[in-house]
Amino acid sequence: MSNAEILYTKQRVVHFEGFARNVENDVRFSELPIGKLAKTENWFISFRKTVENNETSYAPCIYNRYGSEDVVHQIDVLFKLKNRNKEIEDKFLIKYSLELKNNYCAMGRSISVLDLMNSKSGWLDENGTISVEYGIRVKALKEYNQIWRFNFYDKISKNEIIHMEPNMSLGRFFIPRFYGHKEILNFHTNYFDGISDDSVFQLPRCDPVSAPDICFQIAHGVQMKDFYLTHVINAADLFKLWNVARYCELKIIEALELESVGNQTIEDLGIFGYDFAFQTAASFYVYCSKFRMRRLAGVVLRNMNSEKEMRDFMKEISGYASLLSGEAIKMLVRKIFDFYT
Repeated sequence: MSNAEILYTKQRVVHFEGFARNVENDVRFSELPIGKLAKTENWFISFRKTVENNETSYAPCIYNRYGSEDVVHQIDVLFKLKNRNKEIEDKFLIKYSLELKNNYCAMGRSISVLDLMNSKSGWLDENGTISVEYGIRVKALKEYNQIWRFNFYDKISKNEIIHMEPNMSLGRFFIPRFYGHKEILNFHTNYFDGISDDSVFQLPRCDPVSAPDICFQIAHGVQMKDFYLTHVINAADLFKLWNVARYCELKIIEALELESVGNQTIEDLGIFGYDFAFQTAASFYVYCSKFRMRRLAGVVLRNMNSEKEMRDFMKEISGYASLLSGEAIKMLVRKIFDFYT
């Protein structure tokens, strides 16, 4: 993407009053809050002093004090120091991308203290105030689990974005809005068909509110881990993102190493950290059918090996027949035929 196409989530001009006085007294500059980016509030812009070859310079900087230095943000930034001479001002415009760790700085162009303090240079106004235009957007972030995630919480593009707003309120709890990439989502689902770039899609309620984020991350190709599968599977079903359901199905199979899926294994799913409220293989088979998890349904059937297991399974599944998909019924008929012939 070229710089001309970049939409900065936050872009404005800020003023550092008393800049000249701070330089003369060698004190720290004010931290001006930028606002919320990628769900976090602790973004600031300030100035940093550097000394190189006995020459002192100052540069604007942006940083995040979110916490752990393990958190990394992939950002685009813009800095432009304001000057009375627009030609000089344009020479100090800088735009670039970087991976920014917490407590580290993205820096603008530095200017020597002699140039800054010269009243004829045009950097300071009559009150000793310096002004800076900045722009920033967070494209992705990497947290404690070292997995890069898209930032769906800020608008970072002008076009081909689906703007989703929650249609409910949970009091003091933060209910996020999402900005999904239209081309990718429409490739996997027709749920968002007809949504124009300038419209707002009302996001149905999901429990928990983080489920859509994880669901969209997986739909965009992020290899997520350590999440409650049923919540994300429900969100995938809601948005008709069957590639996400397939991913969750694979995670179940991988995590449990499903060589045997008898009733005892079904009861023990919670021990492995998965939030499945199933007591029998039959109820689990119905769940697999509902969410089109054909591979997992096949594993359940393959492990019905004794006549008693098969009899108990058939007795219970008969009460769920109306809930089974056509594919699930075919698989079951094939299993019965193979078992008794």
